[in-house]
Amino acid sequence: MPASTPRKWHPAQQSASQIDLTGTVGVTAGASAPEALVQAVIERLVKIVDGRAAELGISAEILAPRGEIKALAMGKRDSHALSGWRREEIGSRLLEAIA
Repeated sequence: MPASTPRKWHPAQQSASQIDLTGTVGVTAGASAPEALVQAVIERLVKIVDGRAAELGISAEILAPRGEIKALAMGKRDSHALSGWRREEIGSRLLEAIA
């Protein structure tokens, strides 16, 4: 499937463990978002933050605390990771991953 083709997942069609999260993933948060899907997105975002923190030689918690990552995965956009120097270092990458 080409990268530009959106992929959709519906809980009635396949289990959350069968979801392919390669490429860009968008999640609609709320009661309709299965916990397994949200957790998979959180894990993906954590990997992005951990990788960038390692590149910068700083703690991942300084870039984006786990609570903020979870909030981003749930659709909230009032995170410190999305403002100031953090937006340049990690925020844009996180937004791209969940767009």
